[in-house]
Amino acid sequence: MKYLPIIFFCIFSVACASGGGNESQSESAASESSSNSSSSTDQADTATTSVASATNSAGAISIQTQIPYSKNNRIARNIKEECGLETSLPNYLVAAVGNIKTVKKLSKSSKGKVLIIEITDAISSGNAFIGHRKSATVTGTLYKNGKKVASFTAGRISGGGMWGGFKGSCSVLNRIMKVVAKDISKWLDSPVDGARLGDA
Repeated sequence: MKYLPIIFFCIFSVACASGGGNESQSESAASESSSNSSSSTDQADTATTSVASATNSAGAISIQTQIPYSKNNRIARNIKEECGLETSLPNYLVAAVGNIKTVKKLSKSSKGKVLIIEITDAISSGNAFIGHRKSATVTGTLYKNGKKVASFTAGRISGGGMWGGFKGSCSVLNRIMKVVAKDISKWLDSPVDGARLGDA
């Protein structure tokens, strides 16, 4: 009889050790399951992002990195040399449209969606002291796999807006290009052939 307490103590200790082991195994299994679930979620998110990126790239509209001036334009030389309209317009278009990419060389026969744009006119009258009277006009044609979709003429007139008296001529002309880019962006949502945008 005097050994009964010792026997019960041993049985109790073995039972506790066995229970603790099972609990530890359960926690380990749960942790592994959570890790696998997190990994699967990350892989799914990565796959979704890749698909979305590929879709956006496939449907992107191509424009030239530098928008050329039309062949027979009468734009003053100082505007062409100093204002950088040929580079500011594509930059504003990228910001306004989003799903657009720039390439160095482009033709209407290029694959996919292509927007061929030319700057046809830019006038810089007035100045910061007597008031700005600036305007600019661009034309563009949207092609898809070499076939014409629609074309537009877009133009804006500006006196410089708020604080125009503190702005230079090129600043006002580039301000016009920013607004023209927004006009083109809206047109691209639903292209209509022969459309005249803004003040054109």
